[in-house]
Amino acid sequence: MPNITHTLHDRIATLTWDMQDSKVNTLSSATLAEFERVLDEVLASDQSNAMEALVVQSAKPGIFIAGADIKEIEGLNEPEDVDMFVQRAHDLFAKLEGLDVLTIAVIDGAALGGGLELALACDVRLATDGPKTKLGLPEVHLGLIPGFGGTQRLPRLIGVEAALEMMMSGSPVDGAKAVDLGLADLLVNHELLAGDVELANDTDQSGDSDQSSGSRLESTIKEILAQKAQFKARGGALAGRVGENEPFAIEQAVQSGRVEAEKSPKLAQMALETLLNAVEKGAELNLPEALAVEKEHFKHVAVSDESKEMIQAFFASRKK
Repeated sequence: MPNITHTLHDRIATLTWDMQDSKVNTLSSATLAEFERVLDEVLASDQSNAMEALVVQSAKPGIFIAGADIKEIEGLNEPEDVDMFVQRAHDLFAKLEGLDVLTIAVIDGAALGGGLELALACDVRLATDGPKTKLGLPEVHLGLIPGFGGTQRLPRLIGVEAALEMMMSGSPVDGAKAVDLGLADLLVNHELLAGDVELANDTDQSGDSDQSSGSRLESTIKEILAQKAQFKARGGALAGRVGENEPFAIEQAVQSGRVEAEKSPKLAQMALETLLNAVEKGAELNLPEALAVEKEHFKHVAVSDESKEMIQAFFASRKK
């Protein structure tokens, strides 16, 4: 059984994550490769020319994508291996980001770490008001920093100060707060959306299906499509340098972050300092160059003793 399926209905393509034999969806080398294959299949289909939107969603209740595969990261001991793992995600998310169609992440549940970073590569993020909807980048709790674009896309989207607060605390926000921050574009009622994912996932790839399938979600998407030009223009602007818009705010936010980092547990110091450096250096570059900075900084912490120790402690705590 596939982990990611796709449908095409009424000019809206839907890619649905539902990892087999797992309670959550995670980003591993294997699932990233599968996601790219499914994406390429959709783009190569006979109906792709008529496609107006591409939706990424999850069929798992309470979960969008929970993050990168921590066990795989734990097993990466050489910088070269980390480089390949991160670059695969960077290339795939850049492909997603560069599509002409409007890309929309529908987040009804936990979008953490790499899951949120995938959503950040989409043009639009819809978040529900469901109790399990949480958006966050908690990598510092594992002695890591976001490595799939989060250190660079998040500051460009919500500002350096708010982005650093999210990343340094590792604390997620709910759907309503995500909209307030500008992290999500629209808050969707969880109860109204609840049945749409299952219905949409039953849609035949040829487009022959009950016209009510996913109707509420499709109606919302069609409203968003009317603003496609604005969302695409925003994406183009966000690919530039953060420093063009708020050079003094960057310096102030980073300095404040370093003060806060000194108050944090000693074990997390390397990750926090590396995060601050990645944000500070990347803010002065265009997005492609900034992502290369992020990758180098992620490699530094991913092979560190600090990260290995914190990951082991994380798994030990889950066994209790």
